[in-house]
Amino acid sequence: EYFYKRNGEEIFSTCKKLAKMNNGKGKHCKFTESGVDGNGETIGPAKEVCKVTCETCGGGPGPAPTPTRPTAPTPRSSPVETPTRPPVEAPTSECVDGEGEYFYKRDGEEIFSTCKKLAKMNNGKGKHCKFTESGVDGNGETIGPAKEVCKVTCETCGGGPGPAPTPTRPTAPTPR
Repeated sequence: EYFYKRNGEEIFSTCKKLAKMNNGKGKHCKFTESGVDGNGETIGPAKEVCKVTCETCGGGPGPAPTPTRPTAPTPRSSPVETPTRPPVEAPTSECVDGEGEYFYKRDGEEIFSTCKKLAKMNNGKGKHCKFTESGVDGNGETIGPAKEVCKVTCETCGGGPGPAPTPTRPTAPTPR
């Protein structure tokens, strides 16, 4: 949930809704004030809460993400070099989407995709985010599931299975 003010009206909305916006997303992402919700909790602006959607990852306070797999390819017996994927940048204590790939299996097919692609999905995102297995890519590197690699997109910043515990409140703006 993030805070935004439009024409003096206080609005509390979700990153998921912001990601689906076609117009006005930039205004929400540039807004800098925090607000206090009906439970007395301070809710930050979209640029701080919805970092992937607002493209404001990195450069802020907090620990830098650490790679979850080696950055160099595993040695091969084959003399032909094949391109390698970038390492997965998974958060330690920070709630961000990794820059590398996540693993998913559909109808027995092993799929390696990115958090950026997952964030843009309209249908099926939930299945990807609920998937729990890790996979091993062609370089022998273990790739985690979306719920571990794409924590912002999958709303799993709480560290456990499923979305992080957040205060419950209506997702529609409430009149003040």
